[in-house]
Amino acid sequence: WRALPMERMLADYRTAAGERRELRLADGTLLWLDSASAVDVTVDAGQRRIVVHAGEILIDTEHARPGLPPLRVLTVHGAVRPLGTRFLVTRLDSMTRVAVLRHAVALAPANGGAPLILHAGEQGTLTLSGAQTTGAIVGEPDAWTRGLLVVDNWRLDDFIARLDRYRPGLLQCDEAVAGLRLSGAFPVDDTDQALAAVARALPVRVSRFTRYYVRIVARR
Repeated sequence: WRALPMERMLADYRTAAGERRELRLADGTLLWLDSASAVDVTVDAGQRRIVVHAGEILIDTEHARPGLPPLRVLTVHGAVRPLGTRFLVTRLDSMTRVAVLRHAVALAPANGGAPLILHAGEQGTLTLSGAQTTGAIVGEPDAWTRGLLVVDNWRLDDFIARLDRYRPGLLQCDEAVAGLRLSGAFPVDDTDQALAAVARALPVRVSRFTRYYVRIVARR
């Protein structure tokens, strides 16, 4: 169902669908990889660099050793430079999303656009041509590090698209129920349990065509 590009297959650290991983880098930085993520890491006396090839990561630099070169988090869309912080980076095809949980980060577009500073509680996007703020953080975007997907009034199709990252195969939402709203905390380590909770909360049912193709449809 999912074709892996070579850069992801050969990445220093990667996770499969449904897998999460926590690392402490050589400089003391904490790095979490969400499901289906891949990064290259370089930490030495000359540079500190994390290249995000796929997925989502959480970085916490609180316990990084002082006196080292500045850390840069890179994607095809540009660079994220932490200013003593805890933040999330999500690599998408058309953009990179950044959410700052503590302190601040600087976003620098790959094509040389004006840099942007995001402060704690803010989120933004980074594209080849520019960076922009997209507003305040809503909910708990780092809850996946605790094995949860926490949502507050999410559209069902957005929830299903996010949950799809945590299971092999294909999980889809029928257009007839896509606009239903959902709130709650759902386990990402047991997506079948999460889907069962959705079916109890909303007028939908889980239609299983094969082990690897599941679709959420209206309950009849």
